[in-house]
Amino acid sequence: MTHKNNQEITAFGRLLRFWRQKRKLSQLQLAHLAGSSPRHISFIETGRSRPGRELILRLARVMDLSVRDVNALINAAGFVPEYAEYEFNDDHLQPFKAVVETMLKAHNPFPAVVLDRVGTILMTNDAYKAFSPVDMAETPEAAIDQMFDPKGMMRQFIENWEEIAWSWIDHQQAELAKANNPRLEALAARAKAHLKGMKRPQNKSPQSAILMPRFRVGDQTISTFATMMRFENVTEVTLSEVRVELIFPADDMSRKFFENLYQNYKSLPG
Repeated sequence: MTHKNNQEITAFGRLLRFWRQKRKLSQLQLAHLAGSSPRHISFIETGRSRPGRELILRLARVMDLSVRDVNALINAAGFVPEYAEYEFNDDHLQPFKAVVETMLKAHNPFPAVVLDRVGTILMTNDAYKAFSPVDMAETPEAAIDQMFDPKGMMRQFIENWEEIAWSWIDHQQAELAKANNPRLEALAARAKAHLKGMKRPQNKSPQSAILMPRFRVGDQTISTFATMMRFENVTEVTLSEVRVELIFPADDMSRKFFENLYQNYKSLPG
C-alpha cells in the first residue's frame, strides 16, 4: 500500500518521536534495537524518509507498544492496521465473551466486573449488581466523581478511602507510562483535582502485600481484596484491553455477608 501524503508522514514522525521519548530511548539506541541506523531513524522522524511497514513493526516491537498503539503508529504512516478491532459485543468476540460470562457466573456470590481500558463497565455478575451502588450505565467520568468527590456515594462507602484513592492514582500513572491513552489521562487529572490539597497517607504498612478495600455497610465493615485478569497474547484491540476484576471476601464475616446478599438479590421478583 502506498503512502497518501506528506502530512501523514509528518504525523508518523511526531508519533515515533513521542514513543521514543516516552520509552527514554535515543535515536541511536532505537536504531540499534530495531536493526536500523540512527540516520534513518532521524530521517523518518523528520519526514525526510518514508518508513516501510516491516520497519514500523520492528520499531513497535522494540518499544513494546500495545496492539492499539501499533495500529495508531501504522495508520500514521498511511498503512492499513495490523490488528483487527471489534466492538465488545461483536460476533467475532462471542467465544471469548462466553468465557468471561462463565467466569462471572462461577464467581457468584462474590462480585465480579468486566471493564474496558478507561473503566467503562462492560459486564457484571449478579453479586456485583447486588453489592455495588454504582450505576452500570454511568460514564467513567461520573464514576471518578462518585469515587473521588467528597460528596460521592462510593467515597462514602469505602472505609479506607484515602489508601484506595491514592493506589488508584498510582496504578493509572503506571498505565499511562506504558500507553497513549488521552481519555485515561483526563480521568486521572479529574481524580487528582478532587485530591488537591490532600496529603498522601503515610501509615500504609510496608508489609501489606495486597490492597484490601473495606466497605461500610450499615454497622458492618466488609473486608475484601481483588484480583485482575486479562487475556494474554491477544492480537485484537478490544479484547487485549478487557480486564476482569474478581472481588473476594477477606474474612469469614465478609464471606457470609456476600452469600446472604446474593441470596436476597436472587430471591427478588423479576
